[in-house]
Amino acid sequence: MTISRIAVILVCLLVIALMGSGCGDSEADRKAQALTAARAWTATEPEKVITPMVSLVTSAIPGSSLFSGVIAEQITDQLTWDFSDPSKVSDNMYTVVATASAQATLDIPLVGKKTYGASLPFNLQVDIGTGTVAQWSPNLAEGSIGEIQPTQ
Repeated sequence: MTISRIAVILVCLLVIALMGSGCGDSEADRKAQALTAARAWTATEPEKVITPMVSLVTSAIPGSSLFSGVIAEQITDQLTWDFSDPSKVSDNMYTVVATASAQATLDIPLVGKKTYGASLPFNLQVDIGTGTVAQWSPNLAEGSIGEIQPTQ
C-alpha cells in the first residue's frame, strides 16, 4: 500500500469519526434526553409528588383532611403522567411540564361516597448534561380537582 492510499484511508476514517461525533446531538435528540430524564424522575421520586397532590385534594374537599392517608394511598396506586414537549432554557437545560393525575374515592360522613379526579402540573428543570432533574416545583395555581365518575 502506498503512503497516499494510507493517507486517504486515514482522512476517510477521520471524516467518519467527526460525522459520528455529531450524531445524537440534534435538537430532537436533546429533547428526547430531557423527556427521558423527566420520566425517570417521575418514576423514582413519587414521594415528592404525593404530598402536594394530597394537599390539593384536601384543600378542595371539606372534611377530606381526615382521610389524607387513604387519599395518599389511592393517589400512589392510580398516579398517571402526561408530559409537555421539552423547551430549551440554555445549552444543557430544558423545562418539561409533567402533569400528575389521579383519582380518589372518599366516603365522607354527611357527604357520602364520591370520586374525585385531581391533576397537578410539576415544572421540571432538566439538565441533559447529567441526565437529571435539577429543580422541580408543583404549579399549584394550575392544579385542578373535581368530582368525576369512577373508572375501573
